Amino acid sequence: MARGYTASLRGDGLIVVHPRRVHFHMPVRGFVLLMSVFMLFKGFMLATLGPATYSERLTVLSGGTVYEQAGAFVMGIDPVSQVVADTLRPYVR
Repeated sequence: MARGYTASLRGDGLIVVHPRRVHFHMPVRGFVLLMSVFMLFKGFMLATLGPATYSERLTVLSGGTVYEQAGAFVMGIDPVSQVVADTLRPYVR
């Protein structure tokens, strides 16, 4: 009962205490917002640097430490970031 409890009154007048259930709640709206901002960031970087320079930097990153390799994998060019970059390209140059 260290994580809390709830008390309820049964029909016969007895108060019954139950441990509170632990629920892992993932806020969907926050997750979608985070992923949208991340995709916008990737698209902005791709539009600003251009595909050749962006790919060169990813190649350098993929030859580094494990963390840099993970960053190169996450920051890789995907269809969504490519569409965002194509949309933003006229505005950033």
